[in-house]
Amino acid sequence: TVYVYNNTNNASKVEVYNVTLTHSPIGNSGFMGVEVSEYISGVQLGYSEVLLSMLKNVPSKLTTVQGWLFVLVMPLFIFGGFSGELKNLFEPEIFGENLFYVLNTLYWVGWINFYVGLFNCLPAIPLDGGRVFHEAFTAVLSRRFGEKGEEVSKKVVRYLAYIIFASMFLSFVIPNLSKL
Repeated sequence: TVYVYNNTNNASKVEVYNVTLTHSPIGNSGFMGVEVSEYISGVQLGYSEVLLSMLKNVPSKLTTVQGWLFVLVMPLFIFGGFSGELKNLFEPEIFGENLFYVLNTLYWVGWINFYVGLFNCLPAIPLDGGRVFHEAFTAVLSRRFGEKGEEVSKKVVRYLAYIIFASMFLSFVIPNLSKL
């Protein structure tokens, strides 16, 4: 016997169905062929504890390539902003509909700021990461080679910057060569 709560047409009632179960393809239990999932109006439910524990584990994930890929796609797949079906589930009182525009703007400004900061850490000389790399590399080479360490450091840092910017340029050009 299955009891189903039906709340249609403002008439709440419980419907009772007698169901005969067949043998399960996976074990020695009954099998009805009904899947229970956590969706409401096409939106998958999530739990804040799961999201919070996932975000707490981000620093430990940065030791692997998969962890860095997770950080890169996190703004798109975990929370893409307030839009579509998700927007229909809320009725904001402050700012009305404009609240979603404010929230989306703040969300994306934060992520863009994060990625600009990551880009700035690249060891290419016009960026801050390049300046830090130059100073650290000069200190190491100056201990061993003296004044000549500064010259060698400048050349190495300059060529590293060329390689980094060339690889960035080529990452856009090479996939599009077939379109020329």
